[in-house]
Amino acid sequence: MKNLERLPDEQESRAAVALTVAWMLTCMSTAAGMLLVLALRLLMLAFPAAAGGIHPLSRIAGVLLFVALATGSVCLLLTPLVYRVRLVAPPRAITVGAVLIGFAPLVLFVVLTVFSL
Repeated sequence: MKNLERLPDEQESRAAVALTVAWMLTCMSTAAGMLLVLALRLLMLAFPAAAGGIHPLSRIAGVLLFVALATGSVCLLLTPLVYRVRLVAPPRAITVGAVLIGFAPLVLFVVLTVFSL
């Protein structure tokens, strides 16, 4: 006889599962965008532009930072909603990681703005 294990989301509503998936997608999108922004910034430091010129990668990095800011904001907005909708709260480590990832683009934007002055 098979021993059937219960799934962790078995008691959750479809809306709660969908909201959790959307929350994690925004979190992962923010993380991917931040990694790309940091990689482009490192490339800009490794291969500087001509004197007085704008680096060609700076616009792409700027757009990706804007996308990371948008998805990070949505991730931060969805975090309390996930706690409200779900019957079983997500693990604390995942929540802390999602909040840190959500704030990362804002911190990077502030740092870049301060150092560009």
